[in-house]
Amino acid sequence: KHTLIAGEGGVELEAAITPSDNGFAAVVCHPWGRLGGCMDDHVVMSLRDALVQEGFTVCRFNFRGVGRSTGGASFTASGEKSDVQTVCRFMTTGAPIGGVNVAAEAGKIVLVGYSYGSMVACSCIDDTEGVVAACAVSYPFDYS
Repeated sequence: KHTLIAGEGGVELEAAITPSDNGFAAVVCHPWGRLGGCMDDHVVMSLRDALVQEGFTVCRFNFRGVGRSTGGASFTASGEKSDVQTVCRFMTTGAPIGGVNVAAEAGKIVLVGYSYGSMVACSCIDDTEGVVAACAVSYPFDYS
């Protein structure tokens, strides 16, 4: 199910949601958009497939300025952090998409990020309502 999610400051976030009925949801964050990262990245799609197989409702979305998402990337990732928080709020509201309720139960959201997306996801753990866990895939480390 594809949709646009209204974000802060008039930003609209392109999202694709694969529903389930177990009450748990995963929000998957993609690699850096300036290097071609998007919600259709092959690793993001593989993560979606694995999470769906385990019974999660999965929301993949494009950060601001990527794909059909409006706005522009932020230098400090503050905008992208806001995007994750917006998507998590959306996933707990019970908003139906195409007649299907995609809401996660309170306190049952897992953040999953790949590369740059893992940095943004991990920065949201402590101050995003409903998040109970996070998974970082290929977290970028500084080797300088």
